Order: sequence, then structure tokens, then C-alpha cells
Amino acid sequence: MDPRWKGGWSSDPGDIPWIRTLCEPAVCTISAFSTVVLESALVGTPSVLIGFGDSAHGTGQALDHARYEHMAEMIGKPGVVLSNTFEDLFSMIYRISLAPLARPADMRAWALELAAVDADPRDRLIDWMKEPA
Repeated sequence: MDPRWKGGWSSDPGDIPWIRTLCEPAVCTISAFSTVVLESALVGTPSVLIGFGDSAHGTGQALDHARYEHMAEMIGKPGVVLSNTFEDLFSMIYRISLAPLARPADMRAWALELAAVDADPRDRLIDWMKEPA
């Protein structure tokens, strides 16, 4: 983890290059949050979603968050997998280090569709989350 991370999603244009420098060279990102998955997919980096342990929101479990509609829709997109146990997380990271989950172009394709910049990206993310499955 980079100590400059402020937590949460940032709309500060100055953060965009920094986010890219974190995500692009990574074997994968590990997160419980859709924004990290989206940012990683935009640079062609796969993601492992955390589906075990306590929620970062203070109540419930991380799997509860992974089951939210907008999250559940991301699971299964090219380059996105869900880890259900700590041991599974290590196994997935190892497998990803040996062979990519998806082609970077396939990850970018769905991420670019979601993050289209013809409107405020936050509005696009909210609209996407509201779309029926």
C-alpha cells in the first residue's frame, strides 16, 4: 500500500497518474471496492475481490459488499475474480502471476464503457450501478 493513499475514490486530476503508477505494473490488485477494480481494468491489470473477513464499512462481512448489485455485476468481467478465503487469495495471486486472467484489451473494453468520460465519471459510475442486471 502506498502511504500517500487518502482512502476512497478521488476525483482530483492530480491523483490519476499516481493511481496508474500503482495499478499498471502490479500483477493484480486486491480490493473490496469497485473503484479499484475499475481503475485497474482501465490499465489492463486484473483484480481479486475480497469476499471474506469483516467489511471495511464497519458492519457485516466483506462478502456482503461483494454481493451488492454493482459488485456482483463486476465479478466475472474479464480479469475480475472473487476470493472467498485467505488461502484462496494467495492461490489466486499465484495463478495470476503465472498466467493472466484475461487479455488487457478485454479488461479495458468493459472498463472504458463504464468509465466513459463524456460525463462526470462519478455520475457514470452511479448510473452503471443503478442499471438492472
